[in-house]
Formats: sequence, C-alpha cells, structure tokens
Amino acid sequence: MDVQDIVDMLDLHGFEDVEDDDKVAVINDVLQEINTREPWPFLEVIYDFDSSDVDADGLVDFTSQPVLSAVLDIVNTSSYGRTIGWIRRDDHFKRNASQLDLTGTPYLFFLVAGALYLWPVPDADSYRLTYLQVQEEVDISSAEADILLPARHHRLIALGALYKLHSQEDDPENASLFQQQFESRMQLMRQDLFRQQYDRPDTIQVVDEEDWVD
Repeated sequence: MDVQDIVDMLDLHGFEDVEDDDKVAVINDVLQEINTREPWPFLEVIYDFDSSDVDADGLVDFTSQPVLSAVLDIVNTSSYGRTIGWIRRDDHFKRNASQLDLTGTPYLFFLVAGALYLWPVPDADSYRLTYLQVQEEVDISSAEADILLPARHHRLIALGALYKLHSQEDDPENASLFQQQFESRMQLMRQDLFRQQYDRPDTIQVVDEEDWVD
C-alpha cells in the first residue's frame, strides 16, 4: 500500500470527513509507534565508512545516510573485524578527560544527542556500522517504497490509524476494537520478522574474557 491507499481505507471506515493532512499525521504517528516498539530488522542499515568520514572530535559523518536511531554494532574491517564497544558518554568524558582528542585505532564509541563518536579518533582504517534508521515522515503522495515497514504488513498501519481516529472521535468502543486488532497483528508481525531462519538456534556471544572456561 502507498499512503493514498491507506487514506482510502480510512475513508471506507467512515473518516472521509477528516482532512487528508490530519489522516496522514495519524499515519505518521502510527509508523513511529510501530517502529519504536522493537529493533525491527526492516530498520537495519549497513554503513561502510573510513577515517576520512570522521572529524577531529571523532564525530562520524551521516550526511548522506538515513538518520541514526540506535547502534547495533561497529567493527573495524581493517583490523581482523575488531569490535568497537559502547561506553556511556559521561563515563568516557570522566575517565578520559585529559585525552579526549587522542588519535589512533578506536575501540570505543559513544553518543551525544543522537550523534555517533569514535574514540580514540581514528587516523586510518575502514569501519562497518550496522544501525537502526529513523522512518522519515510520509505525505499523501508517498509511495509504498517510502514506508520502511514491509508491504505485507501495511494493513497494520491502517488498523493503528483507525483506533487512533476513533479515539479522537470519542468512540471508545470502536477504538478498543481496532486497538485489539492492531496489537494482535503486531504480535503476528513480530513472530514473522524476528524468526528469519530455522537452520540453527541462536547463539550466545561471550563478551567477557572471564566467561571463558579453560
């Protein structure tokens, strides 16, 4: 479905008297509600960059990339896949206050107001970042491809919009009915999207050397 298709579906449920701009605003609200529920696979982005994309403060340039929502992982692809680990911004500033501009091979990352920084500030090498992106707002002319949610689950958007519109119309009975359908469909989508292979069970990653058994 494109956005117009979703708006048409809302009209069929009796909301043709609501301005299209208002219906699109509700659709955007539903998209954000869906996308912030889980680290959905459809939000994943891979960004390959190198030290030239990092400024003198360690800030990674996202000028040509989708907006960052959350980091999944970062590896140094020039150093045998070395992982770069997260540190709290306040911990980093306190622990490394005297060498915040240190350059070298980064092994930590931190976030400030949604912006990604590496430390030490890289002076070489290439990196691969996997992260969750933010869904850009759609409008009445937005195509199906502008919606990050897989097309087979686009009815979920309409269900969410219907329960919100009924709530706005002070119709709690229908609002509750469509909210139940929305939540039920959300559960089915969760099962569908997070179970992408049946070949092997998930693995437990060892992240602390003390967890190794000799």
